Amino acid sequence: MRVSISIGIASALALAVAPLAKAQGPSPAPQSQAKRNLADFDFVTSKIASNYAGWDTKVTKETKPKLDELTARLRAKAATASDEQLLAMPRSGWSGSTSPLNHSTSAAPVPI
Repeated sequence: MRVSISIGIASALALAVAPLAKAQGPSPAPQSQAKRNLADFDFVTSKIASNYAGWDTKVTKETKPKLDELTARLRAKAATASDEQLLAMPRSGWSGSTSPLNHSTSAAPVPI
């Protein structure tokens, strides 16, 4: 279940950012590329925080510092990333298997 949620979030992020990357036309100057990347990154992370149904249960006072650290690292990478690297970030960072959002809330699996 956690994997399918992560894949769903990553897919939604990729679809949300892809039109922005393609609509920009030719590569802009490096500074404007960095500003655009950071604007895209901030937009996507804010959408996840406001729309992810599990946010309140996954982001707790215990996980928030790790999430903030991860977000800061990814944001720093986003500034210098190519469009392709920026599109891959949600799958490898926030929603990846090492994300603070991917933790089990129960000690044992729930039987079906």
